[in-house]
Amino acid sequence: MKAIKSLLYAAISYGAVYCTIWFHELGHAMVYWFYGCKSNLFDLHVPFHFGGSNPYPIIEACADQMSKAATIWSSLNGMVFNVLMIFAGTYLLKKTLGPLLSWFIIVLVCTNYLEIISYLTLCNVIPMGDIAYIHAYLPALQVVLFLLGILALIYFLKFIRVSPQGFKKAASIFSLATFSVMILLRLVFLIF
Repeated sequence: MKAIKSLLYAAISYGAVYCTIWFHELGHAMVYWFYGCKSNLFDLHVPFHFGGSNPYPIIEACADQMSKAATIWSSLNGMVFNVLMIFAGTYLLKKTLGPLLSWFIIVLVCTNYLEIISYLTLCNVIPMGDIAYIHAYLPALQVVLFLLGILALIYFLKFIRVSPQGFKKAASIFSLATFSVMILLRLVFLIF
């Protein structure tokens, strides 16, 4: 029975991570769609292993014609969606929920925080992913984004500290493992 419960929690965790990545890419896609560079807003590339996730297909010729401001907006909008998911999840955790739904939301909030923190801190030092575009178009924003990443880290640690007692250790272990994998995947896709 314990093995089944562990598998169930693992599946719930995977679902929460998938939702995080999918909504992050939806944030990017929304900007492309707004500028007419994407015909189907919900057609996103999010593979089961998450590596190489992106808002494609987009109309490349259209995206190449977007202004610098629109390009920066498209880069940042994935993280804007992460912030929205954090607010929604934090609000929902204040409600009385069962353990499975509570775990899903805790993982969802943790993963959204980790997405933001990894982009704004480590990806800001080694420009990759969404942050690489911001470095190219508006390098002065680098310090501000890094400081926002540190602020997000502080709020994330507070979230872990106040999360329900039965989930605190599991959320901490999950977050360390997930953060490591996020950074590793970004490095792999940067190199290859």
